[in-house]
Amino acid sequence: GYKDFSFAGNDLESVVFPRSPALRQFRDALVEEGARAALMSGSGSTVFGLFGDREVARESAARLASRFPDWKVLPTRTVDARESAEVCAAGR
Repeated sequence: GYKDFSFAGNDLESVVFPRSPALRQFRDALVEEGARAALMSGSGSTVFGLFGDREVARESAARLASRFPDWKVLPTRTVDARESAEVCAAGR
């Protein structure tokens, strides 16, 4: 179902974005592509977007990879605690 991500934020964006405008541009591009939320993680090693539809996320990733050719753009998915434990136990 729909999740409310209005609480999501990273205070470091206000410090990092003026120094690295490409990070802001990518974050904004994720929102333009339909991400429900888009944020810089931690101090900026990753910028991510949360999409409600897997296919939309894949299509967006392909378009963003073209727009940002020097970036590694990967569609991923979240996992719940059970699946995470299974993956860790299997050593994958």
